Amino acid sequence: MRRTVLAFAVAASLVLAGCTTGQPSTESTVPSLTPSPAPSPSPQQSADSPTPTATKTPGSVPSTALPTQTQSTPTSEPTSVEYVVRAGDIPDEFASVEVTFRVVFVDELRDLGPCYPDVFSGPYKPTLTPLPTPTGECHESQSVTVDVTEVSGERSLGNFSAPGSTSGHALIATEVEATHTNGTAVTTIYGTGGAELIRSDERPSGPYGVEIGFDPAPDGRDYDYWFLHEEYDISG
Repeated sequence: MRRTVLAFAVAASLVLAGCTTGQPSTESTVPSLTPSPAPSPSPQQSADSPTPTATKTPGSVPSTALPTQTQSTPTSEPTSVEYVVRAGDIPDEFASVEVTFRVVFVDELRDLGPCYPDVFSGPYKPTLTPLPTPTGECHESQSVTVDVTEVSGERSLGNFSAPGSTSGHALIATEVEATHTNGTAVTTIYGTGGAELIRSDERPSGPYGVEIGFDPAPDGRDYDYWFLHEEYDISG
């Protein structure tokens, strides 16, 4: 009987011990209150590093860039130039010879000719290849008409203002009209359609002179007279 009670007591003790050791722990994790280390400060600029110096322009914000200077291209001043005409040989049967003059200034030398193509055409003149279109400005003066038969010595056509952009210039005759002493028109003249009297590939410095005259045409021609023109040195 004593063995049975003892065995029961031992068994009860084992059961009680098993319940105690199998119970889960009730201890919980407590967050740490220790502050995190502060982040390392960013590297500062070295004291030896140069500091850019700002420049200030009136009316603008400071800038570290140097101001850009712009230089204007110099231009020439307008030039006043004079042209003079004198009479050469005039046939006795001519009562009058009216020549209409015009001055042309060009910005581009290649435009000497293309700026006044009409003077290269006219009665008895051969048909020429069309001239190219001017590439620059053509500056034309007002026309001046002179009766060469009334010129004794020299006669000034006036002073003309050449623009500052002028590279070359020309004096042209746009029309030549002659009349006989009986009042009829002289129609058999080579060159009455116009002519290039003076041509210069330089800026005008003047004065410039041109002589106007006529010569009988050689036999066998369809016209009776040549219209002649020749530049001469006015200082001589």
